[in-house]
Amino acid sequence: MIGIGAGVGCDGQVLVMHDMLGVYTRKPAKFVKDFLTDEHNETKDITGAFKAYHQAVKDRTFPTP
Repeated sequence: MIGIGAGVGCDGQVLVMHDMLGVYTRKPAKFVKDFLTDEHNETKDITGAFKAYHQAVKDRTFPTP
């Protein structure tokens, strides 16, 4: 099962690219996380954001409860 903010019990996660990069035009959903500025994004660039997102899903640290 693929989820979008449904919790770590899913087999995979979907997150809108603009949300994961912190490009918001309004208040984001509560499960959205800005991976561009995330502490695990060492390079602070878009590629690093995708890598940090991928790792967080694999580690089951994203999404949080």
